[in-house]
Amino acid sequence: MIDVADREFIDADALFVLDGIYNLLPASWQHSVRQDCESGEEFWAVELVLQGAIETGVAVNKGVLAAVERIAVGSDGDFAERIRRLAQRLE
Repeated sequence: MIDVADREFIDADALFVLDGIYNLLPASWQHSVRQDCESGEEFWAVELVLQGAIETGVAVNKGVLAAVERIAVGSDGDFAERIRRLAQRLE
């Protein structure tokens, strides 16, 4: 689980994705993800955590991928497309 202040203000799907991958990443990735999340950029943190999972070979469960899709549906433009592409690489 990612340790950030004000968890109650973070989007539930973003938090689910972050919690599902964060502890599986090396410390260098964790630091960057936590910084994005703490600065109110949890959706960028989701993109970063997905990139980290790909780069480090972390296996991601289907529930996390479903949460990524829900985030993409609620987003628009390039961001939605990028996280969908990342999720596809993790399937």
